[in-house]
Amino acid sequence: MRNQIEKSAVSSERQLAPFVAKLAEIPEAVVWLANFDSARTRQTYRNAVADCMAFMGATTPAELYALKQANFIAWRHDLQIRGVKP
Repeated sequence: MRNQIEKSAVSSERQLAPFVAKLAEIPEAVVWLANFDSARTRQTYRNAVADCMAFMGATTPAELYALKQANFIAWRHDLQIRGVKP
């Protein structure tokens, strides 16, 4: 019985591998935004990320991902000064 389960798991992994590989090609931001049903919510998050990147001088996702928590705290403080909700 255990061998059948293991074989089934391996078979499932092989079937999923192409799908997972395709997902890996999709930018993380696109995958993240796809979790939201509302177009308005997606646009709000896109705007927030763009504002954050501009504030921090990040021009690529890699630069954004490399930032530290202190950078985001500074951005949040800037939003508060500007009267914008974080």
